[in-house]
Amino acid sequence: MAKKIQLAVVGLGGITRTFINACRSALADEVSIIGAYSSSFERAKLFSEEFNFPYYGLYEDVLTNKQIDAVYVGNNSADHYKTAKLYLSHKIPVLLEKPLTLKYEEAVDLVRIAQENQVLFMEAMKFTFYDGFNDLLKRLENQQYGPIKYLDSLFYTNKSGNRETRHWKKELGGGSLYDLGCYQLAYYVKLYQEPDNIVVNSFEVINEVEVRIDYTLFKNGVPARLSTSFLGSPTGAHYQQFNIHTDDYYINSDNFSQGKSFKVYDHQGRLTYETTPINKPDMAYEIKHFCDLLRTKQIQSNINTFSFSLSIIKIIDRILREIKLL
Repeated sequence: MAKKIQLAVVGLGGITRTFINACRSALADEVSIIGAYSSSFERAKLFSEEFNFPYYGLYEDVLTNKQIDAVYVGNNSADHYKTAKLYLSHKIPVLLEKPLTLKYEEAVDLVRIAQENQVLFMEAMKFTFYDGFNDLLKRLENQQYGPIKYLDSLFYTNKSGNRETRHWKKELGGGSLYDLGCYQLAYYVKLYQEPDNIVVNSFEVINEVEVRIDYTLFKNGVPARLSTSFLGSPTGAHYQQFNIHTDDYYINSDNFSQGKSFKVYDHQGRLTYETTPINKPDMAYEIKHFCDLLRTKQIQSNINTFSFSLSIIKIIDRILREIKLL
């Protein structure tokens, strides 16, 4: 049996709870969570009581625990850079929740540190590890459905009920692009890497935080119109669609942020193909991949590459500069 990976979790919010449950339900023979680390001692204590492992009130406490093989960082986006930098600088492998950082130059610096220290560093963008998504990607790359003519995607959710959450706070990395748009851009980067041109169609800013934006990316003349919002949708509080159009086919997912299902229809509306659904907790696939990379002493994923993650934050950077928020 392969060596069991000893992980620490840093930043104790809802996404970290999902991460721990995925480890325990699907990867119990491969991964152990051996500590919860938080900037709040009280939060760490509550988490450890829920999951029954040791707790610590300082991120720096990770540095003295020699049992730790790697850390999962799921704290506020605004703290991603300094937290990941701390661990990478001490040669501790890091699985960092999306978005990688809030600024492109910060992401570049983290990659530089990982490369200089020869330590594993990967962004936790889960759907890229699903077999169904990668099968569809190969079909598109091979132009099985013909050249892509255009893309469009909507991702709306209603966060208006409580404007005291991180989503609305600039200092905590708030904004719909960071929270929702990174999923759309991950699909885009897998297809096109980076756009030639970006046109912002409309946007809304509240307290220096972008809460709604509609923009179009162009690559070799092919448009991709993407839209995100924290203000809900005309049809309901939560709505998401990702659509790929060719001359003869229409490819659709209404749950693209999870990467679970894409359907391909011909021009007569007949379903011709559907991606294979996942059969494990959605975060289990990225965790398994990260652990395999650790065991084989890699410093970079061949799926969520440095280039992939840097391209996502670079596009976000360009858009926010366009609307004068960077």
